[in-house]
Amino acid sequence: MANPQYLVRTIYLPRLCGFVLAVVLTTYLRGLELLAEPLAILTLILLVIYPYAAYRLSQRFFNSSLEARLSMLVDSLLVGILIILNGFYLMAAVAYMTFLAVSTAVIAGPVMVVINLSIVLLVAAAGWWLGAPTRMEGGVWIDIGFAAAILTYTGYVSWLVFGVTRAMGIARRDERFVRQSLEQMTLHLKRYISPQLFSTLAAPAAQATSRRQLTVCFTDLTGFTELMDNLPEEAITRVLNEYLNAMADIAIRHGGTVDKFMGDGVMVFFGDPESRGPREDAVSCVKMALEMRGCLAGLSRRWREEGLMNRLQMRVGIHTGYCAVGNFGSENRMDYTVVGGAVNIASRLEGCAPPDGILISGSTRAQICEAICLEPFERQQLKGIKKPVDTYRVLGERRHKAFADINEQVPGLHLKLTSKEVDISAAKALLEMGLLRLANIEDFRQARQGVIRLLR
Repeated sequence: MANPQYLVRTIYLPRLCGFVLAVVLTTYLRGLELLAEPLAILTLILLVIYPYAAYRLSQRFFNSSLEARLSMLVDSLLVGILIILNGFYLMAAVAYMTFLAVSTAVIAGPVMVVINLSIVLLVAAAGWWLGAPTRMEGGVWIDIGFAAAILTYTGYVSWLVFGVTRAMGIARRDERFVRQSLEQMTLHLKRYISPQLFSTLAAPAAQATSRRQLTVCFTDLTGFTELMDNLPEEAITRVLNEYLNAMADIAIRHGGTVDKFMGDGVMVFFGDPESRGPREDAVSCVKMALEMRGCLAGLSRRWREEGLMNRLQMRVGIHTGYCAVGNFGSENRMDYTVVGGAVNIASRLEGCAPPDGILISGSTRAQICEAICLEPFERQQLKGIKKPVDTYRVLGERRHKAFADINEQVPGLHLKLTSKEVDISAAKALLEMGLLRLANIEDFRQARQGVIRLLR
C-alpha cells in the first residue's frame, strides 16, 4: 500500500497548479465583471488558499492512502463550483475537468477519474437547475488561452510523473543492488555460522538466553599439532579445511549445532535450537561421533596414500546435562553459544579419551544404553569437577537382533545373555574359556576318531 504522506506530497503540486490556473482563467474570462460580485471574489481567494490548507490538513489528519485519495472528492466539488462561476462556458468546463482528470488519473487511477467527473457533472447540473447565470460568449483569444492552459497543465503533470518515475527507477535499481549485496553477504556469513543458529539469529525474538538439557560433544585429533610442523602451509590448510568440512557436514546431517572450531577440534551440541528430546539428541550425538571416526579413517587413509601424513586418530568426549544457551559477549561482538558445567565435563572427557576412543559420561549412558553398545571405562576425577565421573567407552551401535537378549540351548550347552545386566569383561572371559574348552573337546574327538580308524 502506498505511503499516505507520499500521496499527500504528490497531490499537492498538481492541485496547487490546477487551482491557480483555474483562478487566473476565471479572472481572464470574467474580467471586470468580478468586481461587482464580492462572493465570486471571495470564492477565488479561497480557491487559491485551498491547496495549501488541504496539504497541511492532510498531513495532520489523513492516516491512510484511501483517505488521501478520497480527499480529491473535495476537488470535484470545487471544480463543479468553478464551472458554475464561469457561467458554464464550454472551454472553461473542458479545461477544469481536464485538470481534474489528469491529476486524478496520476494519483488515484481510472476509477476515481470516473467518480470525480461524475461529481463535477452533478454539481454543475444542480447549479444549472437552480438557475445559475450562463455565459456562452467568449472569443478566439479566450479559447486559445484555455487551450494553452490545458497544454501547460498536462505538460507540467507529465513532467512531474516523469520525475517521479525516474526517481522510482533509480530507487529500484539501488534497492536491487543493495539486496544483491545483502544476499552475497548472507551467503558469506552462513559459512561462519551453523545453519540452525543462522535460522535462530534471523528471528531476534528467539535469541533469549535459556537453560536447557543438551548433549555436548568435543572432538580432537591426536598428534596433529606435531604433524603440522613437518608440513607446508598449503598442505596444512587443505587437510584441515577438508577435515573440518567433513566433520561439520556430518554434524549437521545428524541434527547437531556446530558451536565452534578450535584448531583441529570441534564443539557440537544437540538439543538447541532444534530438539527431538533428550534421548534422541544423545543417541544422535553418539552416532555422529561414530560416523566422524569412520570418516576420519577414510580421510587419513587417502592422506597417507598421498604422502601427506601418517594415520590420524580422534578423541571424543560426550556429556549430557543442563547448560545456559543464548547470546553471550559484548556490545561489539556477540556469540550464540552454550556455557555451564556440562560443557566443561564434555571437554575434560575428550582429554581423557584414548586414541580413537569415544568416551561418554554416566548421564549420557542413561540416555543411549538401549541403542548403543558400551563398555565401562575408568572412573575419572576431572579437573574442576568435585565428584568423580563414571565413564563408558562407545563400542558401536546395537544393530537390531545382533544385540538383543539371548536365551538358547543345544545339547550340552545353554547360553543366556541379558544385555542390561551382563558384566561385559567377565562375560568375555567366560566366553573365551568356553571357546577354549570347545576347541579342546573338538581336538579330543578328532584324535579319538583317528585312533578308531587305525584300529579298524
